[in-house]
Amino acid sequence: MAKVSYGLVEPELPKGEYGPKMKALPNDRWRVFVLVLMQQGRRDQTAAYRAAGFSTKSENAARVEAHKMAHDPRVLDALHEEAGKVLRNLVPMALHVIEGIVGGDDAKNADKLTGIKMVFDRAGLHGVAE
Repeated sequence: MAKVSYGLVEPELPKGEYGPKMKALPNDRWRVFVLVLMQQGRRDQTAAYRAAGFSTKSENAARVEAHKMAHDPRVLDALHEEAGKVLRNLVPMALHVIEGIVGGDDAKNADKLTGIKMVFDRAGLHGVAE
């Protein structure tokens, strides 16, 4: 069951679903820190730090520790890993949108050409430059 902390929902994820970078973090509080950062519309490191259950002696100490943690290479790697999951989940939606642009009668020719070039590039059909 997820709990609300500092206006944010503390996410819970079964350990079996963590990727190797998330598993490499020191403990569950670090993982919650990453997940809370991912759920935010803007990056509030201090709120994520508190939501993860880290104790703070002062507001300034919380800000400093949250900043250090957010820039730790292990946290950055875990954020990258989690962002990759989100992006992969958006692929079907993105394909549908590009199909609409390339095949739609309402799109401008310039937008269609941009979409076609994008599809060709990703399909390995790159233009020849001489």
